[in-house]
Amino acid sequence: MTNSIVTLYSSSLNLQVLGIPWSRAKAILISATVTALGALGALFLADFTESLLSFLSLLIIVFAPWGGVFLADMLMRRCRYDTRALHTGPAGRYWYRAGYHTPGLAALLLGMVFAALTCHSELWTGPLVAPLGGADLTLLGALVSGLAYWALARRTVAATTPAT
Repeated sequence: MTNSIVTLYSSSLNLQVLGIPWSRAKAILISATVTALGALGALFLADFTESLLSFLSLLIIVFAPWGGVFLADMLMRRCRYDTRALHTGPAGRYWYRAGYHTPGLAALLLGMVFAALTCHSELWTGPLVAPLGGADLTLLGALVSGLAYWALARRTVAATTPAT
């Protein structure tokens, strides 16, 4: 119950950050309703364990490439970051272009596309799975995004990495 309260509070904050003009109480009520309906559907209309595993198998399409970009950045910088600049905002060295690092976004999207094309799960089977003989190469999305990030971000990472 405690975890649900914190999660619903965070969910309502996310709704407000998106710019939806709701009060906090209304956002929490809507989050709680959607969560309750989803939980009831998962418990009574489908096999909960199967639904959960299917959902988790799709999360890898996003998280494997994200991990690839994250690890590539850490390796390229040798874990050296200007911690003050990370929190400086537009004046900081990591602000890049309106707060987005274009090579990072491009690498993430490339890895996600690769992962989606090679994913084999209950809810989604990518078009490259059959030609690959049924192989699920979703985890290789991390390698694809990491290599793409390295190729695209070499100059900007070198320019923003603090000297030792």
